[in-house]
Parts: sequence; structure tokens; C-alpha cells
Amino acid sequence: MVYFLFGMIGCWSLLAIRMVDQIKQLKREVGFLPPESQMNRHSKGPSGANLSPRIVFPENRISEPSIVLVASPTCSECHNMVEEIVQTLPSLRIPYFALVDAAVEDYFRRFALDYAEYIEMMPVDAEQQELLGIESYPTLFIVDEQGIIRKRTYLLRAAIAIYNESFRKRTGAEES
Repeated sequence: MVYFLFGMIGCWSLLAIRMVDQIKQLKREVGFLPPESQMNRHSKGPSGANLSPRIVFPENRISEPSIVLVASPTCSECHNMVEEIVQTLPSLRIPYFALVDAAVEDYFRRFALDYAEYIEMMPVDAEQQELLGIESYPTLFIVDEQGIIRKRTYLLRAAIAIYNESFRKRTGAEES
């Protein structure tokens, strides 16, 4: 009977320690979420700012509206967003590329290699991110053919809807 009690106490102790660790992990992850004011469909941001002088666009994206992902290699949600973009946007024929935080070159290189065959990535430094008003990752910009930011959002569904409203109607193209 005594062994049984000690066994139960030991199990409960281990379970309590595991729960505390998981709560700490969740608190860290919540710290990376955008502020509640930015969780709306899209936010005000650097709309109207021109990316062209600040960012080198991929060669084949210079003259067409695109969805631009701003990501960090150390952000797990950014990895999920890349996968969601790769699964969704090609079938909708929406051009896209990523601007990736290159503060730690090894992380950038590994991130770029992991997704090189799926999405074009351009490195950005802290100064460029500050000019773009990047406050959290992942961030999505909808840019026009001149590289001017039309909207900023944090949800892919919202980015697709904004892209379709802004560019498909304007050009008369039909949605797929």
C-alpha cells in the first residue's frame, strides 16, 4: 500500500511539473502573437509605402501585383505560413515571395534551403524591417505592380481576399 501511495505521489508530481513546463511554453508562444489591435482582418501600416527602392524584388515579380510574406527563420508560425502559402496560392495563380529576416545568417540560409524550391526568398535586415513597420511575424503585404504596399494583414485568407478585390476586379481577370 505504501508503494502504491508513493507511486501515485510521484506520478502526480511528474504530471504537475510537465503541466508547468507546458504553461511556460505557451506563455512564450503567446508573446510572439501580434497585439490584439492587429488581429483584425487587416491593419493600418505602411500602406502606400514603396518597397521597390528598399527591397530587391525577385526578377519575375517586378511588374506584377503579389502577396509578400515577411518571416523570420526562428518563428514556427512562419514555417506554417510558408507551407500554407505554398499549398494555396499556386492553384489560385497569385504571385508571391518572401522577405526573410537575415539577422542570423545561418538561420536564414537554413530556412531558405528548406523552402527554396517552393518560394522565392529575399533577405531583409533589421533596418529594412523597421522601415516597413514590421512588429510581428508572420506579416503579409499586398503590393501592386510598382511595389507599393496596398494593405498589410496577418491572415492568408484576408490577403487572398484583398488581392482579389484589389487586382482581379481591376484587371478584369476571373478568380480560379
